[in-house]
Amino acid sequence: MSADSPLFLVLDLTGTFAFALNGALTAIRVARLDVVGVVTLGMITALGGGIIRDILLGSLPPATFSDWRYLAVAATGSLIAFGFGRRLDQLAGSILVLDAAGLSLFAVSGASLALDSGVGFGQASFPQDVPVVEMSAEAGAALVEYIETEAAAGRQVTMTVTTSTVSEVRESENVIAETTTGRTDRVVVSGAHLDSVAEGPGINDNGSGSAAQLEVALQMAELGIEPRNQVRFVWFGAEEAGLVGSAYYVDQLTKAELKDIAVMLNFDMVGSPNPGWFVYDGDASDTASTGSTGSGVVEDVFVDFFESIGRETEPTAFDGRSDYDAFVAAGIPAGGLFTGAEDIKTAEQAAKWGGTAGDAFDPCYHQACDDLDNVNLVALGEMTDALAHAVLTFAMTSSAVQGTDKGSDNATKYDPTFRGSRAIK
Repeated sequence: MSADSPLFLVLDLTGTFAFALNGALTAIRVARLDVVGVVTLGMITALGGGIIRDILLGSLPPATFSDWRYLAVAATGSLIAFGFGRRLDQLAGSILVLDAAGLSLFAVSGASLALDSGVGFGQASFPQDVPVVEMSAEAGAALVEYIETEAAAGRQVTMTVTTSTVSEVRESENVIAETTTGRTDRVVVSGAHLDSVAEGPGINDNGSGSAAQLEVALQMAELGIEPRNQVRFVWFGAEEAGLVGSAYYVDQLTKAELKDIAVMLNFDMVGSPNPGWFVYDGDASDTASTGSTGSGVVEDVFVDFFESIGRETEPTAFDGRSDYDAFVAAGIPAGGLFTGAEDIKTAEQAAKWGGTAGDAFDPCYHQACDDLDNVNLVALGEMTDALAHAVLTFAMTSSAVQGTDKGSDNATKYDPTFRGSRAIK
């Protein structure tokens, strides 16, 4: 129930009236005050709690002073009690009844106002960070087996968990470089995240994408390429913390600046050691993907390039696991490349791409072994060539990306299942 709803106002005013009667009857019975005293005590009883509540919740000025109806109801209740107090006082427990009624009504209205203001009760308000300890599936299975064995022998298992953690606010940065020429109302954004997880150096995830993008930017400068449309290279920070850098970047853009971005190209993990050649499914034709309108054009540019060099590709879904997330949510056409992470390579994939079936595309994903030996140079080279091809294709095009494709019916609503590497569903 919103504090702006008519029901809230009715409950609040009814509680005010009940407390005014209560306070005034107390003044008559205990202090035997005159009409001024009765009305004063009645109004203090009726309005005092609400004033304190509003001040504590930061609802200023308090409703008592901003809405004349509170003063009118409190004064009316007090005068009624003064005029008919003797009769009301003859009713058994009248003061207790009114006190209970007022407390009940104010409890409901007060709780509603507090919840509307974002205050929680009994525990932390949500969403809230909650400490979580996790273990691998293998360790969990071993633990379950041990517990079952001990239980079968009639023994009880007690487990003690000790952690050493750090929780602090840190600053990160996005690194941005853009061409000095090209139309600024058709900007091509090429993105890769700079950070890694704390567990490892992150050479594939995502030194590979960052390095590939940097090489393309350097070659464009060295060759003196002057694009028709401005190219903006962005190395995002804090991707592994939940896509923080890219979300901030998109959030701080104005509506006009968002409209000026023609396309976003994303390169995250493009050198996996047991690689696959994946292209984001922009038209949602092969996956439960939800790319924004125009993303099918981006997919076609990548697929056509790989076909030209005889390389088979497979589609991968826009599931929210990388920095394209905020751009797609904003309706900007997007696409990109990926060579695989923790998923297992099938026999069919190994037959067309090489590598080892039954192993992860990147066995060192988010681990300490994601070092310089964890990169497939063939995959990285082809992915870098595809990156350069797509950047220059969109940098030199004279047509708007959104205007060349309507997208599929499946790609009209973005509904990610991840926020970075963290599942949200």
